[in-house]
Formats: sequence, C-alpha cells, structure tokens
Amino acid sequence: MQRADRVAVGGLVAFVLWTFVVLPFYYGPRDNSAAQKCSAKESENYDFWEKARCDPIAYFTLWLVGFTGVLAVSTIGLWIVTWRAGVRQSRDTAALIGERRRLGEAQVRAYVRIKSVNVDFLLDAVVPRVAFIASNSGQSPARNFLWNVTVQYAASDINRVSAFNPYWLYETGIDIPATSDAPPEAALIPNIAVRQCVPPSTMITVIRLKIEFRFTDVFDKDWFGEAYFAGTMRLTPATSEGFPAGVGRWQAQVSPVPKPRDWDQVRDMS
Repeated sequence: MQRADRVAVGGLVAFVLWTFVVLPFYYGPRDNSAAQKCSAKESENYDFWEKARCDPIAYFTLWLVGFTGVLAVSTIGLWIVTWRAGVRQSRDTAALIGERRRLGEAQVRAYVRIKSVNVDFLLDAVVPRVAFIASNSGQSPARNFLWNVTVQYAASDINRVSAFNPYWLYETGIDIPATSDAPPEAALIPNIAVRQCVPPSTMITVIRLKIEFRFTDVFDKDWFGEAYFAGTMRLTPATSEGFPAGVGRWQAQVSPVPKPRDWDQVRDMS
C-alpha cells in the first residue's frame, strides 16, 4: 500500500473512531436517569453537544449525521484508493508491454559488427587503402548500411589524421541480409599519403583506424556503431623475398582495440 493510501485509510479509521467511540462515550446519553433529564431552564444555556447528552432524539440525529458522514468519507476514500490502484495497474501494464516489446525487438533486430579489416598501400605504395567486411548477426536485415573510415598515423612527431568521407551520413547504403556478411568494402584514404606525412627516416610507426557506421532495422530505428583498430606499419625493403606484388614497400597489421582514450581529441587534419 502506498503512503497516500495509508494516509487515506488512517484518516477514515480515525473518523470512524471519533464518530462511534469518542462522541458516544463523551456526549452520548448516560445510564444515570438523572443525568438524562435536563430542565428546559437548564437547557437554555446548553449548546448542541450538551443537549445531545440529555435528549435521545438529538443524540440519534447526531449519530445519523455522523453515520452519513462516515458513508460519504468511506465512499470518497474508496474511490480514491480504487482510482490510484487503477492508475498504478495501468502504468505497470504499460511498462510490462513496453518491456516485452523491447525484448521482442531485441531478439529479431539486426546486429552489425566489423568482422575483419585489412590495410595496404597503393598508388606508388604510399596511399593507405582500408578494406573491411561487415557482418549482420541479427535475425532481420540491416537496411541502408552506411560507413566511414578515419586513419591516423599516431606517432608523436606525425599525428596525421584523415577521414574517407566526412559526409557519409548523406549517402545511400546497402542492405545486409540477416545472419550474413556484407560484400567487401574498401576506401582509399585521401590526404594522408605516407611520403607526405611520415618522415623519410621512419621505418616503423603506429597506425590507428576508426570505422563508424549506421544502419536501419526492420522497426525503422537507426543504430550507430564504431569499431577501432590499431597496429604498426613498417617500411619493408623492396628486395625482400616473398614481398606481395602490387602492394608496395609499406605494410600494416592492425587488430581490434577498445576505443582509445584520446580519440575524442583526434581531429581530421586533411
């Protein structure tokens, strides 16, 4: 029982006790017949409550008024308690329906993640190309899948950052079927060519990636996600045995990482 309900019931009990216990005990007719007989002259100076002690009709009238008041207060109190209970039940029912709907949608909606990432260097072996595969593990399609890639050379003496498409949210994406991988995506990252950003004497440096994406589920709700990767890029002599043809002299290996603490301070410097 809520506090307001307890107060209402307590007030009702107090009113009943006052009407049927206190008033009859103090103002009600006495067993002593002498106390019940009041002369007209004596009654002239009595108020209503004092007269009720002597006059049974007045006492009955007092009791009837009190009983009517109790009924009125009881009815109002019962209506208030019933109304509050109905409000609570409606609120609880709405919350239960909302929770069931949320759980139902969570079971069948799309879930997208970045499954794999690869970084190589093209165009005279200095321009980074980021290729990745997105995967939908949900039970329904991910519609209008959009994405963007940001690359950072994270060494303190370099700290160069560039994004593939700053306006990626205004594009039109693809649909990823349920429990399926999307076709491979790839992007050449502009304004971050190695020879323009990395000092000539550098043989190894840190590279970081952020892949951000958005898709719409079957309930027309937009979902946003981010995936972060980090690793090293190395300058490999072109005469090394087994060097992949067409890739160039720079090679990079990246792995998934948690969001770097300083990533929010990273700004596109292209």
